[in-house]
Amino acid sequence: MPGDGGAAEIDRLRASVRILRIAAAVLALAVGVLLLAPERRAEPASEVVDVPARMRAIVAKHGPDANKADFFLETPALSVHLHLMGRRHHCPLHIHPRGHEATVIVEGTAEVRHVFGRDGGLERGTHTFREGDLVASPPGCAHAFTNVEADRVLGNLVFSSPAFDHNTYLASDDDARIGDAVPTTYSFGDEIAAFTKSTDEERRIPLGAMGGAMSLLLARGTVRLDPKGTGPSVLYVLSGSGTVEADRALGVGPKQLAIVRRRAPFTLRADSVLAALVWLE
Repeated sequence: MPGDGGAAEIDRLRASVRILRIAAAVLALAVGVLLLAPERRAEPASEVVDVPARMRAIVAKHGPDANKADFFLETPALSVHLHLMGRRHHCPLHIHPRGHEATVIVEGTAEVRHVFGRDGGLERGTHTFREGDLVASPPGCAHAFTNVEADRVLGNLVFSSPAFDHNTYLASDDDARIGDAVPTTYSFGDEIAAFTKSTDEERRIPLGAMGGAMSLLLARGTVRLDPKGTGPSVLYVLSGSGTVEADRALGVGPKQLAIVRRRAPFTLRADSVLAALVWLE
């Protein structure tokens, strides 16, 4: 029978064995997770997303009453996603406490309600927006979206900076968290028509949306685009067609989203008159 020293040594050995067994189990679990995890596709340096085609894919899989999001770009500085709202679907009043949001109506009709502070009180307004319109909601500005059509889905392309994380829903439209930042809305028909009649090769119109980081680009011919920072560049075509030339040449057309992930100048060659919303931060 072992003495006290021998018994203590046996206890230490048993404890070591238990620790090794636990470590082996954890390692086996980690290896299993890695083996079962889906292979992550490397993001291309540039790509073009056909937003209406992605809408149709969602409806084909989930039906016309679906309420789904499809993310195309996620970086700390910017995310871009499709929010498909089914027939008569309503997204309740909410804010983004620290994030700018700009929403382009891709297809359908949206009724948008805004609530924001002004002159010591709250201002409320509801307006209707259609294909190609842009609705910008700065941090703290409460907003709600409704698909007013009974037989058609609503497709919203949502730009968020910083990247979208969640909606902070409000129980009432006098919530103390509602801020004083004023929403801005845009319809670009007049600007596009005026440029079409002109002989200009290019116009860039800064917008208040996204803290001033977004602009309307009107072009015919070739335009050089220079990113300002380290993040991706994004171009959403409102009308017209052309070619984005970055690491490769990619054709773009109406309602398509071009994403250039590398930080380097690139060119846009418009086939005729092209109008696009551009983020170059």
